[in-house]
Parts: sequence; C-alpha cells; structure tokens
Amino acid sequence: MSTGDCIEKFLYTRQEAAHALGLSLRSIAYLIQQQRLATRRVGGRVLIHKDEIRRFARGHHTDAIAA
Repeated sequence: MSTGDCIEKFLYTRQEAAHALGLSLRSIAYLIQQQRLATRRVGGRVLIHKDEIRRFARGHHTDAIAA
C-alpha cells in the first residue's frame, strides 16, 4: 500500500462522532446512555459505526438532548 492510499474508516471514537455531528462529548455520552446512538465495544473502547452516525444525522431531533 502506497502512502497516497486511503483506507475507509468504519468505526469512530466518541470524540470523533461528536466532532462529526457538531455535538459535545457530553451530548454523545447522553445519547449513548439513552440508547439513541448505538455503539460497538472493541476491548475497552466504545466505538460508533459510520452508518449509525449518518442515521442520527439524517433524523429530526426536536427534543432536548439532555434533561
């Protein structure tokens, strides 16, 4: 694989998901806790699949993220 080759990323950290969605890390934690954002666990890491980030981004979220 040459230096210019790019590997598509499928799993994102909570920090990366927060950045991608324009939300705070605290909001991401709340969404995960409320099971509004599905995660995958790999060892001790909590990761979010790219399709889950896109699914959330496509939705209409009129209710407050945190109470």
